[in-house]
Amino acid sequence: MGRYVASGLTPAIIEYIESRRAQDDPVMNYVMTKGRPFWLSELEKEPHDWSAEAIKRIHLALSEMGDGILVPLFGPFHNSAYNYISFDKPTEFFDDIFIWQMQGLLQAVHVQYCFIRESLRSNIKLTPRESDVLELITFGKTNPEIAILLGISANTVTGYVKQIFLKLNVSDRVSAAIAARHYHRGY
Repeated sequence: MGRYVASGLTPAIIEYIESRRAQDDPVMNYVMTKGRPFWLSELEKEPHDWSAEAIKRIHLALSEMGDGILVPLFGPFHNSAYNYISFDKPTEFFDDIFIWQMQGLLQAVHVQYCFIRESLRSNIKLTPRESDVLELITFGKTNPEIAILLGISANTVTGYVKQIFLKLNVSDRVSAAIAARHYHRGY
């Protein structure tokens, strides 16, 4: 929840995300607190005292990416996440149950992700921070990007990367990602 890993975002949305932290996002906080999915276009109608900044964020997302579903995800090992999925079709195209089906599917994937992450951490004997760094390496993030996402220095990330390479007995990032995949296959 303290970092964003995303794809397919417009430059305006990326700029917004990079200027905020997850705990500062009023829309994300509202969705996580309610614990259920919402269509972005319907969120303004919720009985909540939305700030001008929150309304601006909703309108920015709608104009840049179109309508979509905001989904809170809760997993084992105190691992929560937040997902936004936009579609090329208007909300009227989808029936009422669709939003709940999407949450169920994403929740199942998130729980599996949590177990894989924990399996990797325990099988390879990674510290929680090394596990975070390895996860971001598998997403293709560079050391400076990882440093920003985790709120630590690039030199500290380099130290974690070296430790991960030693524990996995590899010498590069691609090999680390492949080795990580090998360790969780049987889970």
